[in-house]
Amino acid sequence: MDHFMGKRVGNRPRTPGSRKKVKGSGRPTSTKSSGLEEPSIPACWRRVDWQKGFRRRLLGWFDRNKRDLPWRRTKDPYAVWLSEIMLQQTQAPTVVRYFERFLAAFPTVHALAQADQAAVLRLWEGLGYYRRAVQLHEAARKIVSEFGGQFPQTLDELLQLPGIGRYTAGAILSIAFDQRQPILEANTLRLWARLLAYPEPTGSASAQRLFWQMAEWVLPHRQVGRFNQALMELGSTVCLPRQPRCPECPVSRFCLARQQGLQKSIPRQRSKPAVEFCQEVALIVRRNGHVLLQRIPEGQRWAGLWDFPRFELPPEFARPLAEADRAIPPAMGKFLMHQMGQTGIVVRPIRRLKTIRYAVTRYRVQRDCYEADYVGRMDRAEDKTGGLEQHEDSLNAWAAGSDQPAEPLGEFHWVRLEALERYPMSSPARKLAHLAQAAVAADREKPS
Repeated sequence: MDHFMGKRVGNRPRTPGSRKKVKGSGRPTSTKSSGLEEPSIPACWRRVDWQKGFRRRLLGWFDRNKRDLPWRRTKDPYAVWLSEIMLQQTQAPTVVRYFERFLAAFPTVHALAQADQAAVLRLWEGLGYYRRAVQLHEAARKIVSEFGGQFPQTLDELLQLPGIGRYTAGAILSIAFDQRQPILEANTLRLWARLLAYPEPTGSASAQRLFWQMAEWVLPHRQVGRFNQALMELGSTVCLPRQPRCPECPVSRFCLARQQGLQKSIPRQRSKPAVEFCQEVALIVRRNGHVLLQRIPEGQRWAGLWDFPRFELPPEFARPLAEADRAIPPAMGKFLMHQMGQTGIVVRPIRRLKTIRYAVTRYRVQRDCYEADYVGRMDRAEDKTGGLEQHEDSLNAWAAGSDQPAEPLGEFHWVRLEALERYPMSSPARKLAHLAQAAVAADREKPS
């Protein structure tokens, strides 16, 4: 069988993307010649009968085996877009409850555009990769302000929106509008690598050109969205990363990797970045039923969310601590007071609460959590805290019952314990919020 192993031998292959752009398929995939031959679509995949057989078996399998997911019950472009953004870096079973809750709160693009960002982030909490939510919100506002609230229906218009790249645009246009647009994401990339027995890393520019061309090459002329969803479903449920379920695959006869016994070694895995271990300290500062929160600035992890004051631990403090040890070493107490003093706030550390461990991308983090009492403010601290005390009345009024999120008043907010649930936080910060509430409840139960 004539297929490539990196390069084809014999006749000069046609460079991926060199054929004429298919009407309605989006931007052409042509590239400048580098002087090197690039892998092209294998000859078997160029045969019409091969493509028809592949489509027929794939779509038949999809009709019998597709999961009943809520975003598949509609062609509303807003709902399709929301699901595609949520599904980036996140498994479908996890997304379901977030999708339904988010759509109930913001049923239209207008509702999302009018929402406060804090409310959007709060509903996104736990889904991770919060930049997606920020860009979703920004894009909704742009759709309302620049497109009159009508969802764009061209590739160029969609690519102008924050957070929408070629894959997401293709998914929206094919699923919602049945436009002949290809898609390529993690599951379909792995699928095509095996179907074509592509032996090299899939992240290279030449590999991406080949897979995009292949994704466009096999598209049917009708029910394009259904076909694209079938590809993604096959990749996510059968053509798994480590243990592909080849006996269950409806298109295994078309898989060149399986014919060569290479399905477990393709796609070629990239070397993973080394894991980095970090230690940090977080502080619950208490004051008359309130705790101190800090809004994370742009450029830092979890920007736009809220957290308790936290600091990276210097090497001399970066050591394991016994869970049963509630005492604060004198040096740690001084470190905490110094770090908070840099913000103009004076505290008195009182006890260690717990150690929280979590992972973010390649980082493995140990967060040691402490509790402290607010003592007062240092001189000239008002410029650093944004007038923390002079706005306290308005903050208390909001926390007591306002339905609108409080506007940022500088770097910090005093927040009533009962209002913590209304502030969007990362998962580690939310665990700390629960610790704060539990600590106060335990204090109230102590005999006076």
